[in-house]
Amino acid sequence: SKFNFLGERGSIAFLELCLEEKLLSKAASVDLSGQGLRDSAVPVLVEVLRTCPRVSSVNLSNNVISTKSAMLLYDWLQSRPDVSTFDLTETRVDVGMRRQFDQLLAERGGVPMHKRAALRVEEASATAFLRRSLAALEQP
Repeated sequence: SKFNFLGERGSIAFLELCLEEKLLSKAASVDLSGQGLRDSAVPVLVEVLRTCPRVSSVNLSNNVISTKSAMLLYDWLQSRPDVSTFDLTETRVDVGMRRQFDQLLAERGGVPMHKRAALRVEEASATAFLRRSLAALEQP
């Protein structure tokens, strides 16, 4: 949410604290979507993820992460066969690299990014439809 936005410097400080204190060591999922993460935070993020043996889901969507940084994340993902969800939608990661993530996730029975993104669009459309319908019912 807008009240929890970390930004570039905040995200690095947060990740360094997580690494130092092992704050995410028992986490099953890591969701840093829309937090202003940039390439400078990714090496620290990978170190944090290495301390999270239970993580099976990572969401980094809506951040300013490039293909170069995604390669570091992909290397980590390859070493973690238990991770079945990894979201890099709405980032600067090129389509070819996202396909590599999707292929690896599909081999594990995970849901590819483009399908999750489509589900979010469908969900948002259904929510908007329900709101319009309820508003129409409330009118005299």
